[in-house]
Amino acid sequence: MDSHRIPMFSQPTRFGRLKPGFYVLTEQFAPPPEGLQIVSQWSMDAQPWQDEIGDSDFTETANPLALVTGFENSAAGFTTEYASLNAPVRTMNVADWEIEFYLYFDDFSSVNNNLIAYVATYGNANLNQYEWRLIVEQPVLGEYRLYLDCPSFTPAPYVVISPATWHFVRFGLELNDLPAPNRIYISLDGGVPEQEFIPGDSPVIAMTNIYAGSLTLGLYGLFNTCAAGMRIDEMVLRMEYFFVPPPPEPVLVHHWPMESLSWTDIIDGNDFTLTGAASLASGFSGQSALFTPTGSLTASVPVFAGDSWEIEFYLYFSDVNNFPQDIFLSNIIHATLESTGGIVGTLSLSWDAFGSFSFNNSWTSTVQASGPSSVTWHHIRFGYRNTVGQNYLSIDGAESTAPADPATPGSFEWTSATLRLGYLDEFTPALDGMRIDELRLKRII
Repeated sequence: MDSHRIPMFSQPTRFGRLKPGFYVLTEQFAPPPEGLQIVSQWSMDAQPWQDEIGDSDFTETANPLALVTGFENSAAGFTTEYASLNAPVRTMNVADWEIEFYLYFDDFSSVNNNLIAYVATYGNANLNQYEWRLIVEQPVLGEYRLYLDCPSFTPAPYVVISPATWHFVRFGLELNDLPAPNRIYISLDGGVPEQEFIPGDSPVIAMTNIYAGSLTLGLYGLFNTCAAGMRIDEMVLRMEYFFVPPPPEPVLVHHWPMESLSWTDIIDGNDFTLTGAASLASGFSGQSALFTPTGSLTASVPVFAGDSWEIEFYLYFSDVNNFPQDIFLSNIIHATLESTGGIVGTLSLSWDAFGSFSFNNSWTSTVQASGPSSVTWHHIRFGYRNTVGQNYLSIDGAESTAPADPATPGSFEWTSATLRLGYLDEFTPALDGMRIDELRLKRII
């Protein structure tokens, strides 16, 4: 097996030692050689099924597996057709990738004709139409084919495979510069790969991103069972070397400490204006804004402009169950957004009568999170990741996210926003006794 292994490569950086194949470019070190690098490796020699290079350990997600005789030492044995393993893995839309492993399955030709059995599924955890699926099928009784299938692309390359013996399997994606087509391929026992070509501008190539990938072995979903007696051994995931830049640092563009009745923005002078009743009370740090149901603070801010952004503050409810009759939502922060093209959007963070936070905007999915269980200060962060089209909401460090949607138009080119804290309208008042402290608006360029 070592004859077709590419040596692993890793190097230190000023960010510490990173996983093989994933490095940050710095002025201190030269980049590693080009080519596919091993980023995860599972020998399947012991339970639990650990990644011996990265942090993508497999977990059993359906019926349990067994440790059985493998091609080398032991292997993961799928004792029933309803057994599966799943690992969170890195996927990307900018580089080649390849998975190799040893596969064994029993002869199930006596079961029925046209049986389909799932071996492996690799791709984006949020976009299942852009997943690559390795499937064993009997197109005719007694003949087995191993297909590399993607729901968004046909035809699928395949190799003829025999049961009740070990096979070495490789499958992957090779990207090429336009106008050359890209290539998907599958190879059996070191033979010439069977392949199909995809146009370079195909949406299939955008199937994955570096944030949310998964690798599932065996049972997929409720009905896509695995091959009878399937065993998997010595699995490796390789990816093309690429640079991962350090994440951008948020830029603090507005900060309202809530230390005085002037509600001053100490960064940019965009002070809040009071409507109704609000006062000062003891805060998380110094003073805070204390709201009555009809009290609100409003400020206009020149921000967003299509970038990622985040609002951070400390929140206190004196009584989380203090909802007026017939009122379902309590507004915490609401914003009306405008662009130079006249497009108007909204975003809001609210608290509902069932004890949950909701953060939504007018261009992508809502994210919800359970509210606080005690009367105390809570650290709240919510925002929008423009690069992946995703809302997120963090309460005391526990983050919830909406499904990523890279196709959204990046929150448009907003040029101004009107923030409103507290009372929004007669149906969405402030929660009586709500306090807000140390409100910050950050922009990630």
